[in-house]
Amino acid sequence: AWTYNSGDAEEGNRSTIQCNPIIVNGRMYVTSPKLKLIALDAASGKEIWKFDPFDSTEATGVNRGVTYWEENGDKRIFFTASQYLYAINADDGTIVTSFGDNGRVDLREGLGREASKLAVSATTPGIIYQDVLIQGSALGEGYDAAPGFIRAYDVRTGKIVWTFHTIPQPGEF
Repeated sequence: AWTYNSGDAEEGNRSTIQCNPIIVNGRMYVTSPKLKLIALDAASGKEIWKFDPFDSTEATGVNRGVTYWEENGDKRIFFTASQYLYAINADDGTIVTSFGDNGRVDLREGLGREASKLAVSATTPGIIYQDVLIQGSALGEGYDAAPGFIRAYDVRTGKIVWTFHTIPQPGEF
């Protein structure tokens, strides 16, 4: 019986929180309305660490949760904010620099189109199978929208392992 206030929701401003927290080894991992990743002691509600991907600049969007992976003492939380997929050390909240480009993967890349012109984000956490994070994305519905490919990333490196084309590409069934 405890509560935790992230401090993100200012009075009079609307905010949205749709995160489904997870608890692993006595820690609760949750995202805030301004897309900060927070680790709490699940028994007491005491904040252990907080990671702000926007470095205190204004953040908007929706995040519905996080994904956890562990092997041989390497514990990682994967979550998305804006167009980025982050790998964060579950013990201390630091970015895992060996993942992607200094700890993050740009979800706009690897879609076969000019990344800077694409609006892509992920509101729902991926799922891990063995050492692969399978991640969908949220995108527009217009003619010029990014393709809605489902991609699998290596949890250690952030490299794309495979891509499922939701609309078959030339030569595919």
